Amino acid sequence: MREARNEKLAALHDPSDDQRRAWVAHMRAESLTIRAPGAADRTSFLLFGDPGEGDSSQFALVQPLLSRADGVDFAFIASDVVYPAGDVNDYRRKFYFPYRDLSVPIYAIPGNHDWDDGGLLGFMFHFCGHDEPPRTVLDAVPRALRPFWRKPARVHAATQVARREREEKNTIARQPGPYFALDAGPLLLVGLDLGLCGRVDHDQGRWLGEVSRGDPRPKILVTSKPIYGDGHYNATPIEGGGSVDEVVRHPASNYVAVVSGEIHNYQRYPVSVPGGRTIQYIVCGAAGAFSQGTHTIERIGIPNPDPDLPPVAEEDVRLYPLRGDSLSFFSELYARRAEESRLFRRLLRAVGVPNADAVRIRPEEAGRLMEEATGAPSRRDPSAGPGRGRRGNHPGRGAQIRTGDPLAPRRTPGRAVLPLLGLGRAAVLQVLLPRRRDGDGDSPSALRGDRLRRARRRSAARGRAHLDEGRRVVVRALVCVAVALALAPAASAQARPNWQANVSAAARYAEARAGVESFAVVTERGRLLGRFKERAYPSASVLKAMLLVAYLNRPAVRGRPLNDNERGLLEPMIRWSANEPATYFVRLLGRGPLNRLAERAGMRHFHLVISPWGTSKITAEDQARYFARVDLLTPRRHRSYARRLLATVVPSQRWGIPPARPDGWKIFLKGGWGSGTGWVTHQVALLERGNRRVSLAILTRRNPSHTYGTETIRGIATRLLRGLR
Repeated sequence: MREARNEKLAALHDPSDDQRRAWVAHMRAESLTIRAPGAADRTSFLLFGDPGEGDSSQFALVQPLLSRADGVDFAFIASDVVYPAGDVNDYRRKFYFPYRDLSVPIYAIPGNHDWDDGGLLGFMFHFCGHDEPPRTVLDAVPRALRPFWRKPARVHAATQVARREREEKNTIARQPGPYFALDAGPLLLVGLDLGLCGRVDHDQGRWLGEVSRGDPRPKILVTSKPIYGDGHYNATPIEGGGSVDEVVRHPASNYVAVVSGEIHNYQRYPVSVPGGRTIQYIVCGAAGAFSQGTHTIERIGIPNPDPDLPPVAEEDVRLYPLRGDSLSFFSELYARRAEESRLFRRLLRAVGVPNADAVRIRPEEAGRLMEEATGAPSRRDPSAGPGRGRRGNHPGRGAQIRTGDPLAPRRTPGRAVLPLLGLGRAAVLQVLLPRRRDGDGDSPSALRGDRLRRARRRSAARGRAHLDEGRRVVVRALVCVAVALALAPAASAQARPNWQANVSAAARYAEARAGVESFAVVTERGRLLGRFKERAYPSASVLKAMLLVAYLNRPAVRGRPLNDNERGLLEPMIRWSANEPATYFVRLLGRGPLNRLAERAGMRHFHLVISPWGTSKITAEDQARYFARVDLLTPRRHRSYARRLLATVVPSQRWGIPPARPDGWKIFLKGGWGSGTGWVTHQVALLERGNRRVSLAILTRRNPSHTYGTETIRGIATRLLRGLR
């Protein structure tokens, strides 16, 4: 939110029109029309929108995209190349790395998130070859907004190298500006830049009219915001008069399609235009950002701008995923929230929802509900098989969202929020289903509204009956908490352990060993003890335990089940200490998530190195703190999975601390070593017995051999844990 704040500030005054004019004047391009490579009598290209999230929702689509890339001449991105704010240095991880194997030139038009960097520097640097914005671009921001305005970041040296490497491979095409026309042989692609707030300045509008009417070839307009989307029509005004859609619909323009991003699903609206033609208005913004639902879209009936032509009707529109699948999936998200939170479940019961299953809507039932709400077919055909749907009489047009899919939404639409104080399931449906349009009393929407109102009245009656009981539940809970707090000191005093870590014996042993040793232990009382515990060491594979928890904490991951691909990476990384998955996760996560995890764990000396990641800096003090809190740092949904991985490290790597573990104690651990050379040999572990917990980290360096280092760790651990029962 903080990084993408410029779009919010632009509601006060949008400077993007002035900034765009400044960029175009600075470039002084002879022509805004360029020729695509390989343009001939036919052309083939990839066209996709909103890819740049940089997480599993993007990487899950990279291989399917590459599988369609054979024989294409170029690729074109429609909107939001990089989230959340188009930072010039984020392109390395969210653009160059994901599409490193896409060996064709890539063109793009910016979306509102690309403009959020303060002046479109990131986009212009990577696609137009400009190293810094001209002064006139920055001066276009009103003085009153400048103290709050996000400014373009300084270009890092690694970003310069990444751009140069792509230029050498001829896979980044130099385009003349944020808007331009691409001559693709038999077709002309026209890219339009709509800035932060979806407007077109006078200069760009005049250019659009000239290039559209001055070339007889069929054309596709690529924009960052849809003209038709989510059941609504937006003609997109042009400064000084007119609209983009007027240009598109003009017979002399000869447009066959308008393709846009912005909305993260697939929608297609066939619209009749003068001359007996039909233009396809397509939304394709699901190439790598969180998926958005379609169940909040009302029954579609959009009047044609030309009153003599037929309207855009529900029966002709295609939405994917199907509304029923979308409703079922989002209800599953809310049901999972109820399953994960005891307080949430109690609140649901207090208002008449007995359990999480009452919130969950199965796909077939969701399809029936959506048909009743919109009057349009919205159910999958069971004979089509899993993941393949039917819509009306059009085979193969359905799409089911699977709960384990890495494309799972990172956030839900604003209206689709489970009401904490709702009145039973009818209230849940009232929020999830689209609002009724005003219309005839016998319309499907009107019938649905009447039924929901009756259900809501019945649910309200049940809610009032449960209200007093709900209050009593809350009072009883507060009394229990107060009693527990009052008794806690006495109980903890009785259960306080007598064991003390034998740090002095471990230190004397370490002094007699070759190499450089550091260790730290967090006792049952929470005391942190050790020797040279603040000394920094290369992390080696100990970092993988942090990668596991940082990935599970991602917003796109923490609230849903892991899929087979994710488990296929996490399990070998932890249990067998495989390096390839760690390299993938380091590049995927970057510094932000790992640094936030380190801060939550109370680490004071952690320093991440992206490549080679094994040289990241850790200390025994920080790692002992981390393993002492590893359960609390892991999302509740994935806690048992993370514990299982750390508890089932393969026997060949259970040297050091495990042989020193006292009987009756469980152990969760991760080790790291320098490929058997003794360069570093580390081990970090959590020991657990009932409610008792002890964590320790032992780091060694410059051992004569790896075996010698493991013996050192075993000796230190044996002395530290002596007397622990």
